[in-house]
Amino acid sequence: MRSLKLVLAGSALATLLLLPSAAAADPQFFLEEMSCSGIGAVGEGLPAGAPLELTLIDKDNGSVLATQALTASAKGGFQARFKANLNEVLGIRLVVATKAGRRVGFTEHQMRAGHAMCSLPAGGGLPYTGTPERTPVVLGLGAGLLGAGAGLVVLFASRGRRVRAR
Repeated sequence: MRSLKLVLAGSALATLLLLPSAAAADPQFFLEEMSCSGIGAVGEGLPAGAPLELTLIDKDNGSVLATQALTASAKGGFQARFKANLNEVLGIRLVVATKAGRRVGFTEHQMRAGHAMCSLPAGGGLPYTGTPERTPVVLGLGAGLLGAGAGLVVLFASRGRRVRAR
């Protein structure tokens, strides 16, 4: 009987040791609000006021798209916005590290093959308009075409009057 009590007490202690601690929460990181010009990042479960280095990486070629240094809030979180060209990018990784370079964690986002986050033409401009540097050319071309159209309307309107007069 005595040995049964010891076994039960030992198993109860082992069960308590296996329960997760509420104070030891793992940090979590999220990517949000993707656009062609950047992406948002959110983190929680970090030590309050911890200095951090965030690195946004293109998973396809390993190139660094953007970096940002910040400090975790008093609640142990952060919210950041990266300005990065995500044109034709299929996968990205956010790496969170301490100022000393020790990796705290990471998160990733992968698009389906052939469906990049932002599929703009090579120059980054919209179809039919091009890049912002070409705006004067596009506006000049549009004005020229409107002028030519108005000239043709006037020309054919006057010819129509002459034909009726005969």
